[in-house]
Amino acid sequence: MLRKAFDLDPWNFEVTFEIARLLKKVDPVETIGLLEGLSMRVKGRELKKVRSAMFLAQPGFTMAWRWLRTAWTGPS
Repeated sequence: MLRKAFDLDPWNFEVTFEIARLLKKVDPVETIGLLEGLSMRVKGRELKKVRSAMFLAQPGFTMAWRWLRTAWTGPS
C-alpha cells in the first residue's frame, strides 16, 4: 500500500520515511537510497529526522558527521 502511495506522490515525506523505516532491516541499501533522496528535498526538523534515521540504518563516522552538521545548522 505504501509503494502505491509512493507511486502516486513521489517523495512525500511521510510515505517515503515510513517505507525507509520498514525496509531498514530487509534492504539497507534501498533504505539509504530513499533517505538520501528525501534529504535533498526537505529542510529543518524533517531533515534532522532523516539524518538521524540514516545514522541508525548505517552507523558510522560519515552518517554521524552528516547528522551533527544538520543539527548544528539549526532549523531552516
